[in-house]
Amino acid sequence: MNRKTLSLILSAILIATTFSLQAAARIINIAGLVVDSQTLSPVVSAEIYDDATHKLLGSTNSDGYYKVAIHYDRPGEIFFKLRVVKTGYRSSTQNEHWGNMNDGAKSIMYFGLQQKGSKIESFSSLNAVGPKGSIEYADVLNGFSSLKERRGFDNQLAHAKRGNQHIFVMVDDTPYLVNNTGWIKLTSADDNVLIDDKKVIPANKLNGAVKRSKIKWMSPVTDSRAGFAVHTH
Repeated sequence: MNRKTLSLILSAILIATTFSLQAAARIINIAGLVVDSQTLSPVVSAEIYDDATHKLLGSTNSDGYYKVAIHYDRPGEIFFKLRVVKTGYRSSTQNEHWGNMNDGAKSIMYFGLQQKGSKIESFSSLNAVGPKGSIEYADVLNGFSSLKERRGFDNQLAHAKRGNQHIFVMVDDTPYLVNNTGWIKLTSADDNVLIDDKKVIPANKLNGAVKRSKIKWMSPVTDSRAGFAVHTH
């Protein structure tokens, strides 16, 4: 094989590789809000990085809103990490694994940053957006309403559980049974609760009978003695 032929082959391979990379290159559009995990108020000037390249993609405005684009040049499924940084807060990294999506894929991602010294941990939430969907501020804010409601309740519940081993708690004058991983809304504070299939106690008397850390599982039941049950073994 002479040099001219070899040169032509190498050129062809280089051109084919270039076209392949161009065909695989996709832009991922992500927008959302960055808020304080405790107060849910906007975090201004939070910086969003592509964690793999350490490239600054953008930052939040006075409303905590951001809109960034990731240039993804590998074929197949999509893997990326976003890291959110703000002075006075713990940084938050979100790992994402998406399918083999087309160019222009978009999503809404909310970040709640934990302020240093706060006991309310950071959180993140992803809302998928269809090809014709919008990720402008109004759309992002609209989706945040339901998240804010859920987070508000979660924070209240965490506050009610903090520093104690209570099973029965009240949140906004509503009674709940709680363990370390979940909760059940009661119809009233006087609802009967069956403990280990043996003892029936009104819900509002449970805190003096059983510690939350001892609960293995709890559930509503159809039992003539009680409407709910907890088990410690």
